[in-house]
Amino acid sequence: MKRAIPYILFALFIFLLPVLMPGSYWIHVLVIIGTYVIAATGIDLLVGFAGQLSLCQASFFTLGAYSSAVLVTRYHFDHLAAMVAGVVSTAIVAYVVGAPVLRLKGYYLAIATLGVGLIIQSLLVSLAEYTGGPDGFRDIAPLKVAGFIFKSDVEYYYLIWIIAMLVLLVTRNIVNSRVGRAMLAIRGDDVAAASMGIDIAKYKIQAFIISAVYASLAGSLYAHSNSFISPQLADLSNSVEMIIIVVLGGIRTIFGVLIGTAIMKSIPELLESFLDYQMAITGIILILLLLYMPKGLLGIIRQINARRAP
Repeated sequence: MKRAIPYILFALFIFLLPVLMPGSYWIHVLVIIGTYVIAATGIDLLVGFAGQLSLCQASFFTLGAYSSAVLVTRYHFDHLAAMVAGVVSTAIVAYVVGAPVLRLKGYYLAIATLGVGLIIQSLLVSLAEYTGGPDGFRDIAPLKVAGFIFKSDVEYYYLIWIIAMLVLLVTRNIVNSRVGRAMLAIRGDDVAAASMGIDIAKYKIQAFIISAVYASLAGSLYAHSNSFISPQLADLSNSVEMIIIVVLGGIRTIFGVLIGTAIMKSIPELLESFLDYQMAITGIILILLLLYMPKGLLGIIRQINARRAP
């Protein structure tokens, strides 16, 4: 019961925020934060638990966004059906790509996933007849579920954060299960894990697909809540930002993803006059993290608590 208290308090806090800040612009920012919490949770599972460095998470995010937007706006699909189609198609792409690519290790894997991301971004630009090309895809219809149309930021806020909390709960159950322990074993030493009978290829591809599904779901929600998307969403910088989110908050921690996303997505709002230097600021944050906070903010808090403990 004690372990559930932080989650209950967090859910209560999320529920009360729109009441405490009615009409605030920060509700819109929190909608974006909730969207990226879903995508970054997939990176935490893939990189933190399975130990597979991927640089194409933003590409899967963009693929889900375009799938849902095009199917709904151009072909008049039911909105939920379009989102499911986007998730399924992204999972298929992740399987087709992951089967050969995940045989690689280290920076070879990172470069291969970077290539996948570049291919997806290039296709989104070249298929201008369907995607709008480099100018992006505009006038995306607001999300409609069971006849209810989500229009305001508050409505999207509750929807996206409910989904985000469900994703965090599902991920928590995965990492505490036999699948999660197998992923941790692969991350520690895949040769030793294989000698113990763990199917390395199977669990790597599972982590890769789950991560892609989270990203696709987040992308679909982003497309409908933002009403505009462009191929720039698939930029390498966005994939790197998701990795920074996980490392900043604390890798392999549920609340670490929340903290990291809140900080990284609030920086552009707090430093609006420095938007031209956003990439430089992101790079500096990454360097400082690797040098001084490899375990993230939650890791530092745990170390402090451990020193204070009798």
